[in-house]
Amino acid sequence: MARASPNARAATRLGATVTTLASVMESAVASMTGTIETPPGTRNQASPAASAKYSPAGAAGLRLIQFATAWDVLSVVPLRSKFLGIVMVDYIAFCAAVCSASISIPQFILVVRTKVTHGLSLTMWVLSLGTGIGWLCHGFKLGVINMIWPNFWILFVVVTILYFLRRNGRYRSVVKLLPGIALAALLVGLDNFVGSAAFGAAVIVPQVYGMMRQGLSLMRSPLVTGVSTGAWVLMVINHALWLTWAIMSQEIGTMISGAVCVGPAIFVLTWCILRARGVGPVGSGKGAETDAEPETSTVEA
Repeated sequence: MARASPNARAATRLGATVTTLASVMESAVASMTGTIETPPGTRNQASPAASAKYSPAGAAGLRLIQFATAWDVLSVVPLRSKFLGIVMVDYIAFCAAVCSASISIPQFILVVRTKVTHGLSLTMWVLSLGTGIGWLCHGFKLGVINMIWPNFWILFVVVTILYFLRRNGRYRSVVKLLPGIALAALLVGLDNFVGSAAFGAAVIVPQVYGMMRQGLSLMRSPLVTGVSTGAWVLMVINHALWLTWAIMSQEIGTMISGAVCVGPAIFVLTWCILRARGVGPVGSGKGAETDAEPETSTVEA
């Protein structure tokens, strides 16, 4: 009887390992979530004809690869924790909500502690007032609690920073805030009378414009000690998380916003890092918003 070659023995051991790993993974998922019933026709389900092309080890490996790569299975398989009783998509929404609320904390602490708003864009924060109200009402419309509570906190932070911007002489009259109120009314109207897609397409305009104005302020302002880099790190993560949630839950408005806003957020974060490393200011004039407060030495949060 011919002796198996080393390569054949290695292939056999690899196949056995894959089979064992697939079985362990299936057992772990079953023990964590209970019975997983995959609807027929989903991408992660291997057909008998496809499985027949492989050995038992190969078929197990195919199932393992499909399980690992078919991320869209999360939107159709009810992966529930028997302890928390929530769907996997809700884990993503909760993480996105925590990130949304956390975004404002570094900026909030920095401004409240130092009373300095050097480098902050008044335009961005006025627009944030409108988009914050819009997202809050959008969350109420969808009934998504993880979209509601962080926006209450965000609006509190926006109003606080607008107060300090006024205190530091960046604007005099509350008339300056009217564009934000008008924007909120427009977004709520589109969301309720046209639809979620219209809301998503409309909300990205002030969000992107506000972020680009903030990026220009970072590029051109002599002092940027009022801008928190940590807040913009969280901003990038936040848009990525909400985009993931929107894809999994098929919420078109949030999907549009998340996909478009990631790029401008990365642009602002890049200039935060560059200014912290001593680059700039670059240019002056139209893109820069002047700081009227006195120059003070502060440490950025």
